[in-house]
Amino acid sequence: MPFAPPETLPDAEFDIILTRVALWITKLPKELPHRTEANTAFKEFLAPFHPDPDYLEKTGCECAAIGEQLERVFGYQTRSSGLLTIQEQGPGLVAVHAVLLEYYHKHPSNMVHKKWIVDIANAVERIFMLHEVPVCHVFETHGHRTHHTDYAEGSIKTQ
Repeated sequence: MPFAPPETLPDAEFDIILTRVALWITKLPKELPHRTEANTAFKEFLAPFHPDPDYLEKTGCECAAIGEQLERVFGYQTRSSGLLTIQEQGPGLVAVHAVLLEYYHKHPSNMVHKKWIVDIANAVERIFMLHEVPVCHVFETHGHRTHHTDYAEGSIKTQ
């Protein structure tokens, strides 16, 4: 089930979304090609990551610079539609998640960054749906993580 638009979500929801994405990218279907650090499309997000200085100078904002870098990887047309396609798994995608997490905590109210978080989370979840693989959902319950497995089209079970 796609996430709601970022402007409708409470701030606390973004940590939950980022936690889900962290779990999901470790469990992606084996049909999705695995890339190494040497051949990932997300090379520029590998550690040590820094926002592109040219974009940073152009935009004056770390999150906007990161958004420009993400657009460069995903394509400008997909960004305007909000439908991103992830075509690989591996350390590059893990690095993108790490950047999203780090800069969300640095700039928790930046709506552009929140939109990227939601768009990427929806793209990762869509991979499971396309391959008809159960999606693992992570919920925060009284400070403890509980894992639930549902099918992408099914309802989310809570305790």
